[in-house]
Amino acid sequence: MTMQTFQRVPPQPIERPKPPGGRRTRRTGKLLILAAPVLLLGSSTWLMLPAGHAHRSDLLTQPVHFDKLCMTYAEHGVLAAAVNSDIVCRVKARSHGSTVASTIKWVIEDGSPVRKGDVVVLLDDSALEEDLKTEHVAVLNAANDWVLAEQNRTIVQTQNQADIQSARVTLELAEVDCKKYVLGDYIETHKDVEGRLAQAQSDMEMSRERVSWAERMLRKGFSTLNQVRSEHSQLQSCEVALDKVSEEKRVLEQFARKRTQTELEANLAEARRAVERVKHIAQAKEVQAESERLTKLSIYEREKHRYRDLEEQIRDCTLRSPGDGIVVYYASEQSRSGSGAQQGVVAQGEPVREGQRLMQIPDLRHMIVETKLHESALFHVHTEIRRPTGFTHAVQAGLLASPSVLQGLTTDAAFLDMRDQFHDQDERVQRSGDVALIHIHAFPDLLWHGHVRQIANVPLMTDWRMTDTKVYQTVVTIDEPPQNLKPGMTADVTIFPESALDHVLTVPVEALVGPVKRGEANRCFVLTEEGPEARAIVVGANNDAVAEVKDGIHEGEEIVLNPEALADKSRAMIGP
Repeated sequence: MTMQTFQRVPPQPIERPKPPGGRRTRRTGKLLILAAPVLLLGSSTWLMLPAGHAHRSDLLTQPVHFDKLCMTYAEHGVLAAAVNSDIVCRVKARSHGSTVASTIKWVIEDGSPVRKGDVVVLLDDSALEEDLKTEHVAVLNAANDWVLAEQNRTIVQTQNQADIQSARVTLELAEVDCKKYVLGDYIETHKDVEGRLAQAQSDMEMSRERVSWAERMLRKGFSTLNQVRSEHSQLQSCEVALDKVSEEKRVLEQFARKRTQTELEANLAEARRAVERVKHIAQAKEVQAESERLTKLSIYEREKHRYRDLEEQIRDCTLRSPGDGIVVYYASEQSRSGSGAQQGVVAQGEPVREGQRLMQIPDLRHMIVETKLHESALFHVHTEIRRPTGFTHAVQAGLLASPSVLQGLTTDAAFLDMRDQFHDQDERVQRSGDVALIHIHAFPDLLWHGHVRQIANVPLMTDWRMTDTKVYQTVVTIDEPPQNLKPGMTADVTIFPESALDHVLTVPVEALVGPVKRGEANRCFVLTEEGPEARAIVVGANNDAVAEVKDGIHEGEEIVLNPEALADKSRAMIGP
């Protein structure tokens, strides 16, 4: 059977594909029904005959031969939506070390129809409301502290400017004092000392002349001895005065000038250092004030962010449907099988964990069948091949280039909604998967067409009692627009791989005793010269009509097509 046999048409009454040899199989079945009494009578008679009787007119046989085997894989599955919108608890856990975020105050019933924006879950937000009131006070206090820090920084900046200006004025005065002494005070003092020294020298010369004149007058008798003594005393006074002024000049030139100039220069240097010191102190104060301002601002931003986060969590306590559909309570594969560390129950009053997936809103416009394939079918069944179009990357680049558009996407949910809206354009089907026919139990008169979309890369964790059986999760897409289909419906899927096995030894399925067991020992009857012989064979690939024989039988041997005629032997082969 080839893929061209199946057309993409709306579901219609079942016309199951006719496998190779199907017409002969149906004819054989009718003959078996008509000849059942005769066969039972003949089989009981044959059992009473000697073992060497090889001819049985009641047995239908066919020679085993090599043929082309078109395989089919029939599996059970469950309907699901191709796209599901998850309803997730985004409220954060309230205490450290615990994952419980809130409790369910109200929840919509499972299976209820909803429209986009309808409320589906209400979580208890009373504790969050109390935290919001407390946080509002914390935000006000943090804002007040931030304003005070801003004003303090302004005051510090103004004070620093005043301190630096004062230090600069002191430096300028020190420079002026130094220049004033060197170029003014010292020169003036030095001239005054020299003037008084010249005056003392003049007075002493005059006093010496008066002494000489008094002595001459004494010798001539015009003066007295007391007058001479008085002049000598006056001369000594002039000498003392001259010595005093000379010493003052020496002290001024050798000590006073150097000391005063050194002191003024030291004051000037200290004034320069004071300016730098005031600058460093001012910078340190400004850094401290700025650090305090940034700290208060950070605290304010943190409290404001926590306030907004609480507001958002309160909004998240009201969960709404992201689209039209029906409500399906979420149950993981682990919870279905009874495993898993945590199994959340979606019911009123039940606790909800942070990040817990509560329910799904399936998109009923596109449906799939979730089934399982045995590992032996992996290399025969082909899935569809998709090629990325780069649409998502182009949209992201366009958003980054248009900040105005990004401002409209205020939340992550808005961006995710936009991405889901154009999800179908992100990939393009390069090759479709193998054809599949789908029979849904709820609609026994309809047959649906589909194709294999995806096969998992790792096997499923099945029951521990079936550790040797490896099955892989398989997704089959329903090609027709679904009508009245709902997730969870049971379906049977028959997959028709494009590839077939060429030149394999085949036997009809009706020739096998009991169910077909692939890769295991199966039973059949082979007609020999001594009569029917029970034979154990190993079956490989098979479909509804024929099965591949791996071992136990050879080409040309006659195989019994109606093992029911050998009723006693068949029951003995199958077992009680």
